[in-house]
Amino acid sequence: MNERNGSYLTDNIDKIHTTPMGAERIKRHLNLQIDDVVAWCKEFVAGADVITSRGKNWYAYGRGVVLTINAHSFTVITAHLDKAKICTTRTMSPSSHEPFPERPQKLAAIGCCGIDCGLCPRFHTVGSSRCPGCGGEGFEKLHPSCSFKTCCADKHRLEVCGQCGEYPCPKYADREKIERDSFVTHKRMFHNLEQIKNHGTDSFIAQQKIRVAVLQDLLAHYDDGRSKGFYCLAAALLPPEQLKAAMTEAANEDDRKKKAQRLRASLQKCAASAGMKLSLSK
Repeated sequence: MNERNGSYLTDNIDKIHTTPMGAERIKRHLNLQIDDVVAWCKEFVAGADVITSRGKNWYAYGRGVVLTINAHSFTVITAHLDKAKICTTRTMSPSSHEPFPERPQKLAAIGCCGIDCGLCPRFHTVGSSRCPGCGGEGFEKLHPSCSFKTCCADKHRLEVCGQCGEYPCPKYADREKIERDSFVTHKRMFHNLEQIKNHGTDSFIAQQKIRVAVLQDLLAHYDDGRSKGFYCLAAALLPPEQLKAAMTEAANEDDRKKKAQRLRASLQKCAASAGMKLSLSK
């Protein structure tokens, strides 16, 4: 494998890390208000517009940002604003005074690429590491750029790719790679976009609100402190009717831990009957 090809970096994205000093440097240079800098860097690399190698380093370029990564150790050394890119972005969007123009969005719970933002663990996190969703306020200042979002929202001024007459474009050619999970499942991305393409955003949002509401109920009444990721996955992949039925069965348990165990077992059974596993596939 060519270790100087950008795909080598993305294929080894789990090796990316940084030092405490590096984390502080990155936060300071980009004015990031986040806790998990490594997760931010991994997301940035995954969505980078361009990845190049020069000398001992990789350089990942996104909207207005350059990330420098040691090619041997995968250590993120630093990050800084790409002034040339910022100027270009502002020229394309003259009404914006920031290098990260906000995206027009009815609901933050769906990403341009079809990912279920509203069913992601970080969407339901309390604190500075919370993600507001791809269309949420402040997303651009907390997360790395994404080539899908750059094309869909910034270039075409659309909410999701399913609204575009060119969908599915070459960006979606490698379906196997796109459906590879991160910290949130990617399994419904194509399904979501097809739903929007064929039935419109209002219909999709109505259904998504039901899933989000069920997930909120799960987290409020059935979480034992360790099940958030599992419930997010179940809410994304299983029909709301099955989720509600399983919740009703488990509601009889008084102990929160036992209630969660019973519910997890029931949801795993529902998934197995549909030929699925409630686990991330990275």
